[in-house]
Amino acid sequence: SFGFSYLSAPSATILEGQYGGQQLLSTTALELNFPAAYVVSYVLLVVLFIDTERELTGRVRRMKMTALLAVTFYIVIFLQLLRGDRESSGLIVTLLAMYLTSPLRRSQNEAWSKVLRGRLRLVAIICLSVVPIFIAIGSLRFTLTDATARAIISYMGFWDTARSIWNHSPWTMTLLSNLGVTSLYRNGALELRHGETYLDYVLSLPPGIITHAIGIERAVEADHNLAADIIGTGVTSGGLHVVNVGFMNFGAMGAFGVMAVYGFVVARLEQAAARGEFWLRLLWASVFVVSFMWFWYGEMSMVRGVMAGILVGFLYQVMLASSLLPRRVPSMPRQLRSSP
Repeated sequence: SFGFSYLSAPSATILEGQYGGQQLLSTTALELNFPAAYVVSYVLLVVLFIDTERELTGRVRRMKMTALLAVTFYIVIFLQLLRGDRESSGLIVTLLAMYLTSPLRRSQNEAWSKVLRGRLRLVAIICLSVVPIFIAIGSLRFTLTDATARAIISYMGFWDTARSIWNHSPWTMTLLSNLGVTSLYRNGALELRHGETYLDYVLSLPPGIITHAIGIERAVEADHNLAADIIGTGVTSGGLHVVNVGFMNFGAMGAFGVMAVYGFVVARLEQAAARGEFWLRLLWASVFVVSFMWFWYGEMSMVRGVMAGILVGFLYQVMLASSLLPRRVPSMPRQLRSSP
């Protein structure tokens, strides 16, 4: 997991150079045409979390969790935030969600409601600590290398600072993509694609590291996709809110229909994952890992997350089948099994 994240990390930190441009392109993963390397990294951590919660030996389980948290901490701090990136926000949310829904041990005699309250308190503390950092990094990654800008930020008022930080939030840029699509529609410059984008998604399923090796250019690449088209409107500098894909292909009713399907599928997947079965839990967590990227940049992030989950899960099952160590699922609380 560390290796795949290392491949995706820019060589320079935001302390050495301003975020963006050549700094974003100087990654080994892009040189290999493997931009989804970080997704594989995060899905590997998810599988390790599932393996840890299924571990029967308490001492081994604690060792696994310590190693898992140590690697996650290093990836988030040194390979993400110090590089100005925030893709790991989905990983953090996923691990917290898995912690909340992790089954009780047979040795735990507390009521499920009491355990859940304790877990919720810890998750709330972590969120209150982490969320401001991820929001602030959107502004700091452009200013930490500029001594003058640092001085201005230190002396400007609270609301001015908050406004500057929010202006660089990924949600701000992503939601502005809605305005960009609206401007195209109102100006008569929007031509409906009638499902062509979804066909491009299917044609772009082969990993880039394979298509690049055999000289094939995929229909959806980093430099030509719907998000790149919307940047041309001048309204937003990046991102593509998930609702825009349906709208740009089928209009307003198409956007409603696509989002309704997504809502139904995700809800059913979450209900199924509550049963604690390995594949259902892994598939749910894999979608969770890329959920922010899905809503920020479109469906291909979600597709890559599912593909990574299937691949890593299969390899995990092969390794487990070749091991003589027993793995049994801890008892799942009745309240969790029956919850919607």
